[in-house]
Amino acid sequence: PRYIVYSDSRPYLIATNTKHPGFSHWRLDKISGLTLLDEPARKLPREKKLEAYEYAGNKLFMFAGENIWVTFRCQNRIMDQMIYIFGPEVKILPGDDDFFILRVLTSRAGALFLAQQFLDAVELTDPAAVKEEVKEYLKKALEIYQ
Repeated sequence: PRYIVYSDSRPYLIATNTKHPGFSHWRLDKISGLTLLDEPARKLPREKKLEAYEYAGNKLFMFAGENIWVTFRCQNRIMDQMIYIFGPEVKILPGDDDFFILRVLTSRAGALFLAQQFLDAVELTDPAAVKEEVKEYLKKALEIYQ
């Protein structure tokens, strides 16, 4: 165990282990059957400590997976929500009178979830393969409601 972070009002344990490189995370309220070991944790180098914060910051809704660059075209009316989700340091690029552009490094699953949550106000524009996944999701959802 390395850190406890909060995302979307839920606590997550950020950890390292010898079997998997990098960091991993688990929701604390889902952990059961723990075994305490009498082994000291290995020290993390300073640069790794900083990477842990970056790791947690790039896991949108704490979905696991490799991070990718994603571009969203968002209606101006949801700018406050995007700043709340991504933090005040998020880079907001100008769009036009009604939209702004958001480019973030995050997990594919997190990007898909965000696009689904804000269907009426967000368009996932890049990468094209992820945009196609959103389209397939929408087709399946439309079939349910017909």
